[in-house]
Amino acid sequence: SRYSDNSFTLSDTNGSTASFSFIGTSVRIYGAKRGNHGDYQVTVDGEDFPPMSGTANESTFESTEVLFTATLDPGLHNVSVINLGSADPKLKFFDIDFVEWDTFIDGEDGPIVDTVQDTAAAFSYSPVSAWHNETEHSGFFMGLTGYASSQSSSFFDLSFSGTGVSVFGPIGPDYGNYEVELDGGPGALFSANNVKFRPQVPLYHAVGLSSGSHSLKVTSFSNSAGSTALAIDYANVYRPSPSESA
Repeated sequence: SRYSDNSFTLSDTNGSTASFSFIGTSVRIYGAKRGNHGDYQVTVDGEDFPPMSGTANESTFESTEVLFTATLDPGLHNVSVINLGSADPKLKFFDIDFVEWDTFIDGEDGPIVDTVQDTAAAFSYSPVSAWHNETEHSGFFMGLTGYASSQSSSFFDLSFSGTGVSVFGPIGPDYGNYEVELDGGPGALFSANNVKFRPQVPLYHAVGLSSGSHSLKVTSFSNSAGSTALAIDYANVYRPSPSESA
């Protein structure tokens, strides 16, 4: 396939949108320009960028390319892409292959990174009976250990002290949706479902937190296909180096 990971998301409906949010300083959207693709427009943080053409000679399509790129101020950003189609009804398609963004962690000298394994006391699992050692894919987990649950509404908590956190786990066809709550705030819904199994994928990332103690709650939910599995591999906790916090 000419697409990354042999997959892409396609629209043939004029006015349809794809949206995502990220914390970072730049973003790149990759997709195909093809003979049956029309125009598209990107909006970042409420600012509309000029419409662009996704049309290209079909014979030149060898791989996906950067459809949009932007450099932004550090922080949370909201991006949406709309399929504008074309006056020519044959040019109605738009696809996204994957998205990249650059994030940041406070401190010019770089942070101290503490890796917290799923077996550490900082993690707690509920209900305990719903969670088990992940053995099917254990060879792909850091430290050869991981915790998994197939019960909807089961959850794990992570307590940490720092200014940022990243949580890693697998995605794949058996995994469902999950909700993340940081410091008891509003929940954000994500999906761990993917065509192929992939280990050690960032499931959640937050930076720019106040220095001190924080809590993270991750709850599994069924997706539209009935997949409910959720697994945790490890977390990275970021804290300022002594020279930055002095």
